[in-house]
Amino acid sequence: MTDVDSSPLGRVTPYISSYDANLLFPILRQPGRDILGLVSKLPFYGCDIWTGFEVSWLNRSGKPQVAIVEFTFPCDSHSIVESKSFKLYLNSFNQSIFSTSAEVVACFKKDLSSAVGAEVDIHLQSIGDAVFPSCKIELGTCID
Repeated sequence: MTDVDSSPLGRVTPYISSYDANLLFPILRQPGRDILGLVSKLPFYGCDIWTGFEVSWLNRSGKPQVAIVEFTFPCDSHSIVESKSFKLYLNSFNQSIFSTSAEVVACFKKDLSSAVGAEVDIHLQSIGDAVFPSCKIELGTCID
C-alpha cells in the first residue's frame, strides 16, 4: 500500500501496545516527482530528518527507557513513511521489551530502511545526554 488515501491519516486507529513494524505506511515519492517533471536523476540532494523526542520501550526488568531519536531518510529513497503511521509505529515500542538501546536502534534501522527502500540513519541518545546537530535546543535536566 502506498496510496495516501489508504493510510491511517485522518482515521480512528486503535492503540497498539506491542511492537509492530506493519504499522509503517510507505508512500512512494515518484508520483509527486512525476508531477514536477523529475523523472530522471534528481537535481537536488538532501534528506528528511524526523525527531522522536519521547521514544520509549521497556528494558528486561520492565523499567521504561526513554530516548530522543533522530531519523534521517535519504531524499533518493523510493518512499517516505506517512507521519501518522510513523507515530503509531514509534508508540508500539512503549510496552515492548528490548535488552539494549542498540537492539532498539537495529530494529528501527531494519524496519524503516525496508519501508523506504534505502538505508535510514538512526541517532539515539538518552534524554539526559541528547545533543543533535540538526536541532539546537536546551533540553533541561533529566531527573530520572
